[in-house]
Amino acid sequence: MNFFKLYFYIYISNPVFFIVQAMQHWMMIGSILPTSKSLRRKLYDLGIYHRKNLDTMMIHGVGSGELIYELVRYVLVSGVTVNRCIIIDLNPQFIKRSKILYQLLSKCYVIHTEMIFIEMDAFQTPEYLFSLGVGKLDLIVGTLPYSNMPQKIDEWIRMYYQCTKVFCYFTYATWTKRSSARVATRQMYDKIESKFRIVQKSELVWTNLPPAYAISAEA
Repeated sequence: MNFFKLYFYIYISNPVFFIVQAMQHWMMIGSILPTSKSLRRKLYDLGIYHRKNLDTMMIHGVGSGELIYELVRYVLVSGVTVNRCIIIDLNPQFIKRSKILYQLLSKCYVIHTEMIFIEMDAFQTPEYLFSLGVGKLDLIVGTLPYSNMPQKIDEWIRMYYQCTKVFCYFTYATWTKRSSARVATRQMYDKIESKFRIVQKSELVWTNLPPAYAISAEA
C-alpha cells in the first residue's frame, strides 16, 4: 500500500501539481513538466561519477521532489554513501510537496541520508554554508532555469565555483539558432568550460520533455 501511494504521488499527482505551479510561476520554474527518470539518472551519474562517499550535497530547485526519490534509489542501487543532502527551493509549495514525498519514501525505504529542507534563494548558499561551518560541498545539482536569467550567468558560475567541488545541471535542446534561450545556454556552457577543470556533457536525453543534456563541471 505504501509503494502504491508513493508511485501514485510521483507519476500521477506530482506532474499535475508541477504543471499548475509552472503556469503560475513560469519565469521561476522554466519548465512545464518535472525532469524525467532518464534525465535525473544522468544527472546523478555525471555528478557522483566514480566517487563512493559524499559528505554534503545540495539540490538547487527541488521542484516537486523527483530528485529526492532518484537520490534515494541511486544510493540504494550504487552503494554510494551520501551523509547529508540540503534541499532548497524558493517556492514554498515545492518545499512542502518534497517533504511529503520524503515521508512517503521513508515508509518504503531505509534512508540513511539526512535530508534538510529549506525555503531559500540559491544565491544565499555561500552564507548558509558559512553558518553551518561547511567549506565546499561535494555536489550541487541545479535545476534552475538559468537561461531565463542571462544577466546573472557570471554570478551563478562564480557562486558554484566557490561553493562546490562538482556542479551538475541540465539544459534543454534548442534548435532555433537566434533564440535568447539558445544564446544564454551557450554562454553559460562556454563560461563553465573556461572556469572549471573538467566538464562532461551527456548525450541528448530524448525521453525528457523537452529533450535535454546533463552537464557536470568539476572545480
